[in-house]
Amino acid sequence: MLLIVILLITGCDKRKPDVIDDSETNMYNLNELRQEVYLKGNIESYNSLKEIYLNNVESDFLPYAMIMANKFNNTNASYDTFELLISIDGCSIDYNLSCVDESTRDLALSYLVNAINKGHKVASEILIEFYSKDKSYPIGNLYLDKNLMNKAKSNIIDK
Repeated sequence: MLLIVILLITGCDKRKPDVIDDSETNMYNLNELRQEVYLKGNIESYNSLKEIYLNNVESDFLPYAMIMANKFNNTNASYDTFELLISIDGCSIDYNLSCVDESTRDLALSYLVNAINKGHKVASEILIEFYSKDKSYPIGNLYLDKNLMNKAKSNIIDK
């Protein structure tokens, strides 16, 4: 069973080319980068994949962001996962949480909270922006979490 899963993950997928020609960085071997991220949590490989996917098919980067956030506890990947999840439904960079479904929004917010708890400054600024909108803005119980708000404020002051 494990062999089948591995073959499905690493198998031929026409949406994910093995090599992308990027004029600034020449040729990347995507399979090597993917393996470095998935197996080792290599931050340099993660950042290379991020650059490639964000310049091509952004949504294909989500699994790698989630792997780095969950398996390797990477702060920036937690924030990246938040951003990718809220952009899936075409939400713009202004973080309009009203345009994603409730389940996706809740999942995205959990990654935002994770990034804040790890000291991510931009994630903290976004929470403070959400908090300042008003209680009709869809961030649920985050309005009631004073400790999280204090952590977000300290992340901004400390950095």
